[in-house]
Amino acid sequence: MKDKKILVVEDNLINQEVVVAILEKLGYSVASVSSGISALDLAEKENFSIIFMDCHMPQMDGILATQKIRQREAQGQHRTKIIAMSADSTPEYQQKCLSAGMDDFISKPASFQDFKRILEKLPND
Repeated sequence: MKDKKILVVEDNLINQEVVVAILEKLGYSVASVSSGISALDLAEKENFSIIFMDCHMPQMDGILATQKIRQREAQGQHRTKIIAMSADSTPEYQQKCLSAGMDDFISKPASFQDFKRILEKLPND
């Protein structure tokens, strides 16, 4: 799956740089944006295999951005794997993310091994 393109959506620029560096070290091609609105715009222009989506962002949070992406995909677009990223890792919050259409959840702060584990369990489609 390393030939797949990944989008990182994270409003904290330091966290964004760390996640991008981890994914690039794992051998992936990575783009990044700092808001849910920018994620929607870029996801409409480019096909990403995976989006790592921060859940708590100003203007448009990751849950709403995911719901909007899923609405677009219902019109026939390619379905992108969306992985929630949040420091709120309670079972209730994880379920809220999954119910919004996210495919998996990674707790912040996430390590190199956390990203590797998530990526290894995704199907190669």
